[in-house]
Amino acid sequence: MTDIRLDGRLSAVAGAVRQGKRVADVGCDHGRLICSLALSGHIPSGIACDLREGPLKSAAALIREMDLTEKIDTRLCNGLSGVRPEEADDIVIAGMGGETIIAILAGAAWLRDGEKQLVLQPQTKEALLRRWLWGNGFAITRERGVEAGRFAYTVMTARYCGIRREADEWEALVGLLPKETDAGSRAVLRRLARRLRRAGEGARDERLLEWAARLETLIGGKNP
Repeated sequence: MTDIRLDGRLSAVAGAVRQGKRVADVGCDHGRLICSLALSGHIPSGIACDLREGPLKSAAALIREMDLTEKIDTRLCNGLSGVRPEEADDIVIAGMGGETIIAILAGAAWLRDGEKQLVLQPQTKEALLRRWLWGNGFAITRERGVEAGRFAYTVMTARYCGIRREADEWEALVGLLPKETDAGSRAVLRRLARRLRRAGEGARDERLLEWAARLETLIGGKNP
């Protein structure tokens, strides 16, 4: 094997990593993302982290197969507990729930450094994660949506700026996605609008219906 193909979700995550930066991939699973980044020359080195021995062993096997042992290290650790600040510039946390991502970020005070970039792909609780980032002095610099099979995901980048602020409910709900015009971002907003309309109609909640209508106007019409 000379290269590693990533699905749409991981390709979007990889695309958010800065060129030439060292990466810590938290919850690396089988290591495909970080190996792909190293093989392509996008990153000079990286650390694959996971708290589960099984996936980390699989990642280590892939690293050996790709002849990347001098570029990628593996760490059995919870979150970023096994990574030193000077070892990583971009921190990738993908495929976890928003609450889990928050716990990992809260446990690493060294991320409060404007030179570090977070690349986050939450599976759930996106609004909660946005609120936490803004409320703890992180600026969300970009969000992009991506479709992968039957699902749609949000990939966000953030850096510490030291300015804490409280987001209103609408802003926390949609983030920066309304600024994007690509198909993936529109797909995320379309699915969100559908969920809000169904929930609003079921609960007869006018606020949810209003939000659904705002999204439908933004993306051009009601969802089927």
